[in-house]
Amino acid sequence: MRQILCLFVVCVLNVSPALAQSEADVCRWLFRASSDFTSTAGDAIDLAAEAVFAASGATGTMPTLTGSLIQSSSGGWSYGSSPGTKLVISFYGGVTVEYVFTHWEGFTDRSWENFVDSHHMTFSSKVGTSANLTIDSYAVPVVGGGKTTLTRDISGSLVYDGAATTLSLHHTGTKEWEVDVSFASYYYQEQCTGTASSAVYQATINDQYFKRLMHDANASQHASNTGLLSNSSMVVGGNTYAYNDGRVVWAAWTPSLDSANLGVYNQATDPSYWTASGTLSKNGTQYGTLQFSGPVVQNSSGPVLLLAVSGGSYLIHPLLQWWLTGVGDPAEGIPAAASLMQNYPNPFNPTTDIDFQVAASGEVRLSVCDLAGREVAILVDERKGPGSYHVTFDASGLASGVYLYRLQVRPLDSAVGRDSRSGAGDFVQTRKMLLMK
Repeated sequence: MRQILCLFVVCVLNVSPALAQSEADVCRWLFRASSDFTSTAGDAIDLAAEAVFAASGATGTMPTLTGSLIQSSSGGWSYGSSPGTKLVISFYGGVTVEYVFTHWEGFTDRSWENFVDSHHMTFSSKVGTSANLTIDSYAVPVVGGGKTTLTRDISGSLVYDGAATTLSLHHTGTKEWEVDVSFASYYYQEQCTGTASSAVYQATINDQYFKRLMHDANASQHASNTGLLSNSSMVVGGNTYAYNDGRVVWAAWTPSLDSANLGVYNQATDPSYWTASGTLSKNGTQYGTLQFSGPVVQNSSGPVLLLAVSGGSYLIHPLLQWWLTGVGDPAEGIPAAASLMQNYPNPFNPTTDIDFQVAASGEVRLSVCDLAGREVAILVDERKGPGSYHVTFDASGLASGVYLYRLQVRPLDSAVGRDSRSGAGDFVQTRKMLLMK
């Protein structure tokens, strides 16, 4: 049996019980929530298809919708016929995903990649205590090839940092592609509508987003651009926040095949390809505007996305600079509190980006450990001032699996001008990420 891809539902929503305490977190979450929901559902759908095909390869019967797939310490997989009521995937390290299928049809005589673009399946997906979703996914290929229409209905709950989020979402979209000699293009667009709520907030989701990739060997060019249009709103802490035609488009390219062959695809392009517009209202009154901060540096980097509000600004999306390496300079504005963002992309291979915020000067340490607690990388270990930071983690030398990354901020002892060694007042936050090879 071939080794299945290590994808699972990763709860990437930056929501915690303390959400209402930080207006910046509210604005940032509202801007990014729908793409996180979509990514979570997409991971569940991809893994559902691949797991069934992997189990079917072991049984010789298509489809095999029940049993167990178990990963060994070496990364290999074995199949067992029990249980007979659901399909259970056990990753080495302790992560378990359970699927219960109620409908399955499509290209069951081909690979799981084909099935993802041509199927109708309904299933529930449970990831430990962190996710329990029901998904109805319908992907229909257009006659003539090169295009698939998508419809997905998602309901259930996600748990993150102790906060339960209830979802009821509807997705529609398309995927289009063209492959020819020395040329390939891909375009993906999707709209997400519905509701999400927890004990501290109620959100109405209404967003659209797209991703376009193109590789043209004849023109010696590789290009990509991404866009999001947000009209989502959120009630939290007695206030109502709403994006009004919040539109952001950013682009990157590489001008030569020599760079493309090295994987250097992500240099910022002409400033005219970077646009940010739209407003955020608070309780029905305009409160902020979306805008880029900093210049687009030709063949180098682009600006961060900010929400400019009265008296300052909030960093909304530092990941627009996801091609940068190393730790960048602080973005505009001082964060209200220290925080560690979910890495992106997740799962990843072999690099992923991690963003974190520091509210006051202190000794900052960002490290990566395996599930046994062994430290495998130190990404940051130095004194930093207040601001938002970005680091890229390269896991080329590590095996596939689940890893933990941990941010510790030790505030300076202002009374004596040296580090506080008591540990009191330290900020510590840990998140999971999945390396997929």
